Amino acid sequence: QEVSRTQSLPNLAFKSGAISVAVWNWPLANHAPTRNNEHESRSASLNLGGGDVSLSRGKLVVLAAAAAILTFTAPVVAGDPFSMLVGTWAGKGTAQLEGGKRERISCKGYYSGKGAKVLRLNIICANPSIKVELRSVLSNSNGRVSGTWEERNFNQTGTITGTVTDTEMKLSIIGDGLNGSLKMTFGESDQSVSISTNGSTLKGMSIKFARTS
Repeated sequence: QEVSRTQSLPNLAFKSGAISVAVWNWPLANHAPTRNNEHESRSASLNLGGGDVSLSRGKLVVLAAAAAILTFTAPVVAGDPFSMLVGTWAGKGTAQLEGGKRERISCKGYYSGKGAKVLRLNIICANPSIKVELRSVLSNSNGRVSGTWEERNFNQTGTITGTVTDTEMKLSIIGDGLNGSLKMTFGESDQSVSISTNGSTLKGMSIKFARTS
């Protein structure tokens, strides 16, 4: 007496976006599916957000494999640059001081956020002779950036305005007796920061960051 064999995949689902494919009790090759010792045909449904479509067994296998591949692809969502920046960063750079003096600095960046709209930025750079600690709270409204900033060691505060895209942020820095700019270009794992100022003994910084977490 021939014994039918089945490979049970209970409640296994492959999903990608609006596509959802579910497979139950799929038979091994050359054996019909069984349940309670009775042969029966099996069908599966494909939900496309508007209705169910019945599929043959062969088409289901191809579609399920394609959906499974899509499941493992997680592209970065466009239009959410603040969330991309959230994390811990480390790098090295150069500080430009009064009189044209330049010094090498080591830097760390700590960025935290609240959704895609608010970014808290803390950049700390130092060497044996200087230390710079820039803190800022930025808000993003459809690519328009506004916020506040402070530098604790040079005792400076002010406001920030500018723009942000998926790969770049350009900001104008305004404070009491101090004006400047901050430009940041970034990806998922690295970023470059360039700061220039007028009205302070610190004239600018250039930093290359890599993500650490």
